[in-house]
Amino acid sequence: MRFRSLLAGFKKEKEKAEQVIELLKQGPGCKILAIVEDWCPDAYFTLGFWVRLVDFLDWEIRIFKRDSGPDLIAHFLKDGKAKSIPVYAFYTGDLEPLFWFSGRHTAGVQWKKERLKGKNYDDLSPREKVLFRRALLAYYEESLFEVTAIDLLEKLKNSRNL
Repeated sequence: MRFRSLLAGFKKEKEKAEQVIELLKQGPGCKILAIVEDWCPDAYFTLGFWVRLVDFLDWEIRIFKRDSGPDLIAHFLKDGKAKSIPVYAFYTGDLEPLFWFSGRHTAGVQWKKERLKGKNYDDLSPREKVLFRRALLAYYEESLFEVTAIDLLEKLKNSRNL
């Protein structure tokens, strides 16, 4: 696999991503546990990158559906209570935990808060939900995917002392 397909979706930070991935390639292997659902836009926009990355680096990823593994998601509750997805948990090759991330990146959380203006998503009308989802997808394509991926790549690099 080449960087070109691996870095699909990167626009502004492609060089930075390449540099971090090259460092990760030189370091020890890693295993990733992913917990997702197909209805989750955050999982939709990020999972493909992690699958391509582990293929490129010859690492391992295990993917689980949140709703069919309640015991598993219980280990990764956001703020100790929310079953936020996606979850990406990173481990050494010997399964020593490095760190884990769940839910939407803080940049996306802030965007959602500003967009909803104090409303709850569930309180939106069906039309408002469609418009919100379209705007979220556009935001992911514009920058949120890249911000999320770069942030996690940097954390992964730092956790490996590379």
